[in-house]
Amino acid sequence: MDTITNNSMILEEKISFDEEFTALEFIDWLTEFGCKAKLHKTFEYFTEDVISGSIDDIDSWCSEMSTDDPELSLEYLDIKQKNLNVKYAMQIILEGRSVGDLIYTRKDWKLSDVKLMSAITKSPVVDILDFSSERFNNEIFNKLPLSYIHLLIKDSDCISESEDGFTLTRDITPGEIINEMTIDSLNLSDQVEYPGLCNIFNYIPDISYEVIFSLPSHIHLEPLHLARKLGELGIHQKDIRELINPFSLKRQIILKILEIIEDNKVISTEELTNKLRDVQLGGADEWGHSILLIDIIVTQQFVFELRKAGYITGNDQKLRIPSKPGKRRRN
Repeated sequence: MDTITNNSMILEEKISFDEEFTALEFIDWLTEFGCKAKLHKTFEYFTEDVISGSIDDIDSWCSEMSTDDPELSLEYLDIKQKNLNVKYAMQIILEGRSVGDLIYTRKDWKLSDVKLMSAITKSPVVDILDFSSERFNNEIFNKLPLSYIHLLIKDSDCISESEDGFTLTRDITPGEIINEMTIDSLNLSDQVEYPGLCNIFNYIPDISYEVIFSLPSHIHLEPLHLARKLGELGIHQKDIRELINPFSLKRQIILKILEIIEDNKVISTEELTNKLRDVQLGGADEWGHSILLIDIIVTQQFVFELRKAGYITGNDQKLRIPSKPGKRRRN
């Protein structure tokens, strides 16, 4: 899921995207407004406890444990139900099928992915696209797409692939299909020991693409414009608000700092801080203004970053606006 994190410098903003192409699109958009940005790929890992075994063996284990461990009874019954959903889907697929029969076509397999993505993106599927059999229109395949069921059948070594699709190669009952179930909800301290089941410990990488940007974005970008673009890129509204609210405040402070320095020609950081304390930030109406409470340490940080970006020149006793604002200083 896309997230926005707090910044390490006052004027440094960080936004994380799940997909690299989305992050690059955002960087291109920032560039159009003269804002430079960096892309940082971050790697995190999470673990997942899984049990693997036949559907019937998993069902038996869940039934026994829901009785033996009353405190976790609901969790075991939840795993049991999810496992039985898979068995029901297998029953639909294998019903009336014998060795050598085509159980589903390649078109069925691919169409399952198309319909899944359509449901996720809420986009319509072309009406002419349909499965080879009505059985695949069963509601269970909205929860368990055929593309997922295919992986379980394939791992159970009971199908062969041809140009037409997938053919049953051996007799197998739905309960004999090998399934995998996540058991993280149980928080077990020991491995599962039960006939027919094995433990799988997944170590899964999670990659995110973090866009880092700073000045001159606060000067060049209207907050509402930035919020609209982030919404188009799929950032959640809550995360957008967490970025835009402080971004908008920092933008107002920056513009006031530059205005005060320009009006005074030359000013010290201390004098600048005192004048900022007299500033009233505008609101939606005459009653919606805010008073800015700011100390000299915060002012110094704003000044430091504005100076580094070339919007302010001079030392802390003689701050002024340079002849060409925005031209970065060379270290």
